[in-house]
Amino acid sequence: MAFYAFYGNYNKVEYTNYGVGVDYFVINTRSFDFGLGVNIAMINRGTPVTYNRINYLAYAGRAKGLLLLTDYLGLTLTTQYQQRPDRSIHGIFEVMAGLQINIK
Repeated sequence: MAFYAFYGNYNKVEYTNYGVGVDYFVINTRSFDFGLGVNIAMINRGTPVTYNRINYLAYAGRAKGLLLLTDYLGLTLTTQYQQRPDRSIHGIFEVMAGLQINIK
């Protein structure tokens, strides 16, 4: 199981988000992990006309694969569905790839 926190701030568009999440690994071998997870976030953004700050609660569900290259380095592929009330389309599907460094 993995726990994480995140924070993002984009001053140009007056957008801040932060939250927490958890992943549970359903497949956990020496070289490959596959996990399912959820996160919850608070989004704070300015409105374009009045510049008032508005807060939104958002959540996401995700599936994450991790291919371990060494004991501490791996490649990840994550698919995620976000519920975002601050967007005109409330559901966003994302695919992300990255490099993961494990700290033991």
